[in-house]
Amino acid sequence: MHRIAGLVFLALIIGACHTGPRADFKRAASEIRYFGPGDFLFGFREVRRQPRENADSVQRFAAMLANKQFPVATLIGLLSDSSPRVRTLAIAALFSKGDPKLLPHLLPLVDDGADSFLDIVPTANFIMPNASHSNIPTKKQTVGNFASAAITFYLDGSGFYYGLRDFDAYWDQRKNRSYAAGWFAVELARASHGTYPTPVSRRSEIKEVRRRIEAIPEPDRTMTLLWLHGEAGADELTADDDLVGLARALGPRTLMGILRRNPPSNDPDLEPRKNNNGPYARMCVFILKNAKDLLRFADAATLLEQEKWERDFQRHGITDPLISPWWAVGAAQLDAARADSILYGAPKNSDHVLRCKMTSERGVKNGQETEADRRDAEGEGGLGGTERRQDDQRGSVRLRGPSEHGLEMEALRFGGAAAVILGTPIPERC
Repeated sequence: MHRIAGLVFLALIIGACHTGPRADFKRAASEIRYFGPGDFLFGFREVRRQPRENADSVQRFAAMLANKQFPVATLIGLLSDSSPRVRTLAIAALFSKGDPKLLPHLLPLVDDGADSFLDIVPTANFIMPNASHSNIPTKKQTVGNFASAAITFYLDGSGFYYGLRDFDAYWDQRKNRSYAAGWFAVELARASHGTYPTPVSRRSEIKEVRRRIEAIPEPDRTMTLLWLHGEAGADELTADDDLVGLARALGPRTLMGILRRNPPSNDPDLEPRKNNNGPYARMCVFILKNAKDLLRFADAATLLEQEKWERDFQRHGITDPLISPWWAVGAAQLDAARADSILYGAPKNSDHVLRCKMTSERGVKNGQETEADRRDAEGEGGLGGTERRQDDQRGSVRLRGPSEHGLEMEALRFGGAAAVILGTPIPERC
C-alpha cells in the first residue's frame, strides 16, 4: 500500500513538472526559433519577414497568453526563471498586460546579459515561407535587450528619446498617476499594430482605447485626443470633424492657453517641453489649422506675437520651437481684412513659402465682430462653418472659411515645407 501511494505521489510530481505556467513557457520557448521586440511591442501582429512555422509558433504563444490570462504575480516569478528564453517570454507577457505600473519589475532585467532568442535582421529580400534557416540573416540578443526595448517603448510614447537614462525622470512624474497621454499613445500603437492606414480588423481595439480616454476628465480628455492626432490609429480614434467639435467645446481661452505654452493640465505629457516638443507642437498646429472654427477675431494679434516668441526661442531657453507658417495662416483666417498684409509680411525662411491673394466676394472691415466672438461672449466654444477637405492624392489640405469673410486658402505640404496659397499664383514679392 505504501509503495503504491509513493508511486502515485511520484507520478503527481512528474505530471506537475509538465504542466503549469512554467511548463507552458518552456514549451513555447522550445517551439519559437526567432523572436524579437518587434514581435510583441506593437501587439502580436502578423510578421511576414520570417518563416511560416516560426510565425505560427509566435501566434500560438500569443493565443496562450490571451486564453490563460496568467496572473501578474506568476509572470513576475517567471522573470527570475533559470532559462533566459523563459525570462524573455515573461517580459513579453508582462508587457502585454498593458499596465505601465509594471515597468519597475522589468528594470532589473536591463542588465541581464544572458543570450536569448535570435532575431531576423530586416533586409530588402522577401523570406519565402519554406526558406532554409541557413540563408536567413539573424542577430544575437540578450534578455536585457528585450527589457530595454519594452521600457523604451513607453519612454518614446511620452517623448523621451534618449533611452533608459531618462527613466528616473520619466517615472518620478508618472508613478502616482492613473493616466497619462503617453500611456494612451502606447495603447493606441498596440491597438493599431502601429500600422497606417489602420487595418479594419483593429477598429474594435482602437474604440476600446477611445472608451478609456472618455473616462478621464476634461480638459485632459480632449487635449489627449489632440495630442494623439496624427499617430497610427488616430484616424479611427477620432475623426477630424469630431475633434474640431471637441476642441471648440474647450473654448478659445483654453485653446489660446495651449498655444501660448500654458495648458490647463497637470499631465506631464500634455505640457510643452524645451526639447522633443513634437506631440505638443502637433496639437498646436491642429488648432491653428482650424483657427476659424476655434478662435476669436481678437486672437489674431496674439498668434502673431506668439510666432515672434517662438522665433526668438534662444532667449527663452528652448531648442524645439514651433516655427511654422500656420501662425500666420491662423491669424489670416481670423482677421480676413488684414490677411493680405499678414501673409505677405509673414517671416520667410527656407522651410516655407507664403503666397496670398484675397478674393473679392465680400470684404470684412477691421474690428468687425466675428461669429467666434459672438459664441465666446455667449459662453459657446468657437465658430462653426469651416469646411476641411483632405486630398490624399495631392497631399493637400484645403481650408475654406465662411463666404462673408471672402477668404479661400489652400495649404500644400511637402514634407517640412509648406506653401499657403490664396487664390491664383501671384507676383514674386511674396
